[in-house]
Amino acid sequence: MDTVLHHKPKPSWTTSESPRGPRSRRYRFAWRRIPAHMRNFIAYHNPDAMGYPASEIDTLSVMTNKAPSHAQGSRVWLITGEGRPRSFSLCGYFIVDAVEPSYDSRFQTCNRGNAGSLFDSMPCLDAEPWFDEFKRSQGNFSLRFQPITDQRFIAGLEEVASRAHPSSGRQ
Repeated sequence: MDTVLHHKPKPSWTTSESPRGPRSRRYRFAWRRIPAHMRNFIAYHNPDAMGYPASEIDTLSVMTNKAPSHAQGSRVWLITGEGRPRSFSLCGYFIVDAVEPSYDSRFQTCNRGNAGSLFDSMPCLDAEPWFDEFKRSQGNFSLRFQPITDQRFIAGLEEVASRAHPSSGRQ
């Protein structure tokens, strides 16, 4: 007999309004019930830690020490921050096709994709009206590879990406 999975509706409250507080385990992992093709993650490229700027990224992949096997089929948004004070830009996005061991010994996993875009002229995110709140919700990107659960931020990233120009020399 086939198993029928019922999709539970997303809570109407945000992290800060969670009935059990901002770190509620029930809410923190609620995003896992979202079908993979509807999940969105943020990955932050730190040029100081990586040793090269985001403009040199030429593949649709991100490396992480988290073990996000649940990321396959999800969309990953790649953001970078450069300068002092940091200026944040959208590098690109992609759909994860494979989650495999990392080829870089500093990281455990590599999330790769074929469908997506890297941007030649990476659009600046600092002036976007939703960005400061998004940055706070992501721990100022110190949490690295994280799910994005707020639809306002996903819509904002989609809108910025629609204005950007895909790279001709990169995927």
